[in-house]
Amino acid sequence: MNIALTHVGWMLDNKVNVDTQSYIDQMKKIYVMDTATISKADLFTSVAVTLLVIACGVGFLWWVIAACTYLLRGWFDKVPLLHGPYWRKMFLALLIILLVATGSVYVLLGQLYDLMVTTGWASS
Repeated sequence: MNIALTHVGWMLDNKVNVDTQSYIDQMKKIYVMDTATISKADLFTSVAVTLLVIACGVGFLWWVIAACTYLLRGWFDKVPLLHGPYWRKMFLALLIILLVATGSVYVLLGQLYDLMVTTGWASS
């Protein structure tokens, strides 16, 4: 944080002029979007996201039912409530459901793919 503030202070002291429009023009030349490819992938991504949302909803509903059932069975002394392996499995299942539902898994996979491209393991 201190380095960033020092850099901003240096820019203000030396009156560095950042030409925003030329930067945007350069970015448009580098990152050209192919709208035909995007529109072809639109149907696929819409269906995939819909199925993913339904799967996450069903998975979360299953998780809540399983947890409540286990708690009720524990209440009636059928199973021990503090059974470590069961709660670890349930925590892991909830973590996977939430990571997929929030999109964190896809961000991590995208960063991994970008790393593979930069190191030469995959082609872009």
